[in-house]
Amino acid sequence: MWSKVTLTKQKTGRDRKRPYVCRWYGHIGDDGKRRRYGKSFRTKAEAERFRTEKQHELDRGGQRDPVSGTTLKRLTDDFLKAKAPNIRPGTMELYRLTIRRLLDFFGAGKDVATIRKRDADLFMGQQLHHLDSDRRELSTWARSQMLTHCRSIFKQAVRWDMATENPFGECERPKTRTQKWHHIRPAEYLRLMEAAPDLRWRCLYAVLYTTGVRIGEAFSLTWGDIDFDRGELRIQNRAGTPTAPPFSLKAHERRTIPLTRHTLTLLAEYQAEAPEGVPHVFLTADRHQRVLAHWHKLGHVDRKWQNEYMVNNVNRDFKSHCRRAGITFDGKCSIHTLRKSCGQNWALAGVPIKTLQYLMGHSNERTTLRFYQQVDPASAAQAVSATDRMLDAAAAKLDAATDPKPAAFGRGMDAEAVSGVKSEGESVRL
Repeated sequence: MWSKVTLTKQKTGRDRKRPYVCRWYGHIGDDGKRRRYGKSFRTKAEAERFRTEKQHELDRGGQRDPVSGTTLKRLTDDFLKAKAPNIRPGTMELYRLTIRRLLDFFGAGKDVATIRKRDADLFMGQQLHHLDSDRRELSTWARSQMLTHCRSIFKQAVRWDMATENPFGECERPKTRTQKWHHIRPAEYLRLMEAAPDLRWRCLYAVLYTTGVRIGEAFSLTWGDIDFDRGELRIQNRAGTPTAPPFSLKAHERRTIPLTRHTLTLLAEYQAEAPEGVPHVFLTADRHQRVLAHWHKLGHVDRKWQNEYMVNNVNRDFKSHCRRAGITFDGKCSIHTLRKSCGQNWALAGVPIKTLQYLMGHSNERTTLRFYQQVDPASAAQAVSATDRMLDAAAAKLDAATDPKPAAFGRGMDAEAVSGVKSEGESVRL
């Protein structure tokens, strides 16, 4: 009795334009009575759709009494306060962008409990361009991240009893398209090393191409992170100090990467001529002062610093060096492509996927397989060659079975063959 959602049509009443009414009972209150709630609709189809959704919600044990009084602005403010100690500054900035879109679409005073699945679908359908320009389209990855953030925000609203359901829980996720990127092969890498203007650039390219570290990780490296005796590179979190900004891992897990002889030799050679007083491996003295000035401007607050602040105009110089080296791109190419090429080289060499995931610093091996490996023409040619070898071997066995060669005298001859040989020449001895 108390679980059923009813639908009736009001023939008389104040609101004749919304005659269809759905009603249901709430929980027993402090006074020992149950309140009865209702919602009116203009058409019967709308009322039936709501009755089906509400009945399904009640059957799952959903909240019967409406939740009200919580604005979207209050929810998002509380969400950021709760999340701030646990996420990286870059992720926090992405959450702020999503929240800005939510407030622009629904309004700061929107009651969280009144946002439905249809509203969520309409919101996601209209988020197609960047905030600063209607001409710049959002990538499918950005829209997918936005949906993830909306789900997290409203999941927290349900947990805090600010809403009865997560309207973004069943929104269709945009299908991400992986773009083809240029695999820098060893021969092209050596030409790039020759085109690099100095030893610092050659060391940077060597580290990116042979260890697969991210560009922010590379520029945050200090000489203390390199163990020349063991030939290892350590990527780990580091708190900020008055003389150096902090470093935060993307996957929150430190890793140790072995160095090749090629890279280790270059780093040892560069250490002898690196600028004095600069703890970071790839920062010049001038760039180091600019980074420190920015760090001091933030007031030594770790939560405001991002690894990307260490990098400046690297991608522009990288493409210039590639043109000087005569490298022709057959796909998307940037400084990040050196990291992807490293992962591709390891995969072609047969490195196990779990080891590859660890070395690349991914929290999920699906990321490694989807975005850091692609079908290589050489690998495809190997597959064709393997198929040819299998077909040739099968054809050889078939020929041997249908047209056997005469067996030599000895163990393989049967009695009839032996008698035939004796009849033709008695002088032949077996």
